[in-house]
Amino acid sequence: MADRTSIDPEGARRVFAALADIAAELNVAVERVMTIRTTLPEPWGTDEYGKRFSDEHEPYAVMTLDTLNGSFSFLQEFGATGTAVIEQFIALDEDNGAAVAPTGQLPPHRPGPDSAQGQGSTQ
Repeated sequence: MADRTSIDPEGARRVFAALADIAAELNVAVERVMTIRTTLPEPWGTDEYGKRFSDEHEPYAVMTLDTLNGSFSFLQEFGATGTAVIEQFIALDEDNGAAVAPTGQLPPHRPGPDSAQGQGSTQ
């Protein structure tokens, strides 16, 4: 087979951790906005223009905040799951390497073809 598959476990760990962290920070910001909105009985004002704006846009504002809140929770879970998958991949790779190497010797680490810095790739 001419195709090769490789993964940079350290790079994937960083990406999944960053994804989870960013999602958590954005989730906190959306929750803050939602809390502020509960303290304002009429956030768009009480005049004719404010009421008209509210009638036209408030349902979309609520829907957007609810959707964002759910999306960030999903991204946090995705980041945690991705990290767990990478950990399982590393453990399986180490177990397989130990099974094929002579007792007490692991094969030398070889960087993957797409690894710019040559660190952490496993083939």
